[in-house]
Amino acid sequence: MMAGKLFLVFVLLVEGSAFDRAQRAAGAVRMKEALTLFAEAARGDADPEKREEAEVRAGNIEWRVLHDFDAARTRLRRLGTAMAFNELARLAIDRKEYAVAREEATKALATVTKKRERIRATILHADAVVRDPAATAGDLRATVLSMRKLIDAEGPYLEPSRILTKAALRIGDGASALEGINAYYHVSQFSEPPNAIAASHAALVRLLPPFKDRAQIANALAGIRFFDEAAIVQPGGEFAAYAAALHRIEDATNEYYRKLALGGASESELTAAVKRERLGNRNGLHTGIGRTGNFIDLHMGHIVVDRQLQIAQYGQTSTVRFIALDAMVSNGFNEWVRDGAAGDGGWATPKEIYQVRTRYADGPLRKWALLMDPEVRAEHEKKTATETALDRERAKENPIQHFFGLANRLERQYLERVAAETKTRDAFIARVENDAFTSSIVMHEGRHAIDRASGKRYETYELEYRAKLSEIALAPSPRQALQSVLHFDIGGDTPHGKANEQLAKGLVQWMEAHRDAIAGYDTTLAPLPQVDKLTDEQIVTAVKGMDPMAR
Repeated sequence: MMAGKLFLVFVLLVEGSAFDRAQRAAGAVRMKEALTLFAEAARGDADPEKREEAEVRAGNIEWRVLHDFDAARTRLRRLGTAMAFNELARLAIDRKEYAVAREEATKALATVTKKRERIRATILHADAVVRDPAATAGDLRATVLSMRKLIDAEGPYLEPSRILTKAALRIGDGASALEGINAYYHVSQFSEPPNAIAASHAALVRLLPPFKDRAQIANALAGIRFFDEAAIVQPGGEFAAYAAALHRIEDATNEYYRKLALGGASESELTAAVKRERLGNRNGLHTGIGRTGNFIDLHMGHIVVDRQLQIAQYGQTSTVRFIALDAMVSNGFNEWVRDGAAGDGGWATPKEIYQVRTRYADGPLRKWALLMDPEVRAEHEKKTATETALDRERAKENPIQHFFGLANRLERQYLERVAAETKTRDAFIARVENDAFTSSIVMHEGRHAIDRASGKRYETYELEYRAKLSEIALAPSPRQALQSVLHFDIGGDTPHGKANEQLAKGLVQWMEAHRDAIAGYDTTLAPLPQVDKLTDEQIVTAVKGMDPMAR
């Protein structure tokens, strides 16, 4: 009997809590199993915040995947927290029940205890207003003021910026609409609009404040890939028809993904939905249907950046075409099934690099909040302290693995340095965007282009390893690039995991050989969790020493 109890304890330790198992099931697209486990976690998890999140995620699966809207409403209303009311507002918006959505968001605002839930409720309320054909001019004016206030306080996040633009256009407020557009594309004294939409943006700067020629305004809005907004300005025009076609593809694709999550989708449904509209490559449209991981899915968006990148590394050169996509109709099954929490950031061909801008644009603002928002900062500091303590214990079992505390500390060091140097939020955003682009696109993807052009054959993990060496050693901020790499898995069978393991081992060897030169180095601790003690110059020296092309 004792052996049976010990075995049960061992199984529970290995498998984790119901919440952890639910997350793994959802990640593996076993959605009905995930629903059962989230419901179990909602009843019995020791952490009250996890119980709340589990209940909401169970409700989310019920309405988004199973289309059991009544069950989801019952579950979420029974919970009755701000997070639950926000999810109910999302459900109502999906069902086009905009008055109900506003009521649920108002309930969330009345019960909210955390800033992030208050912001979410504010955005959902505004979204319900701007989507509602029956919204009054007074409602829309209040929405404009609400979104301007939110953007001023929190920064130009994508969702409120787009809502501001739509609400302003509906009441003919061209100046506020232009504010929303500039916020969406992060246009400021530090950052110009993306090159493929720059001419149309310049036209809007001239046309919007007077708000007189609706046909020209609609044309320019379509030129910046704001097709729904063009339809607001000119409801019967060609861009309104184009926007409607995109929504039909989006609805059909989402239904295909829903069936895919339940194991019963047909690829022909997806291809037929796209072919039916016959859109071609109009308005900068890019369409790709293919296999991502284990699933056939759709990547459809509109080009906002299209330029040649000249790559030069250690005397080797290459030229690649860089394309950034926005106005996404679909960014693949992975983003849909994870409800936007994760998604495809981009992909590459031998001659082209694609980036999904919407997966990156809000990142610098979240990093700004990590420093400047007391609630976010306190949560991050608490998590980092806990993970740092765990790092030391885990390093005793395996000194080469993913250390969460280390990655968090490296990120904080980088961000605090940038904030000190840039002073303002707009300058901070521009700097972080540029650093990430240079390291992850120009250096990482550029190294791939150089290695492919060399004619030499490399294993996939070797290509990733070599690209990561360039990404870090040639980055404008090596610390930023290193933390970005170390935020992912170290070890395992994936190309990235194997590449990261080789990189981590090289860093450890360098640290052990130069321990006397590392300020604060503790010989009683494992080397890898102490990487944050290296200076940027030491990081570059260590990484270049691993790179045969640098040598």
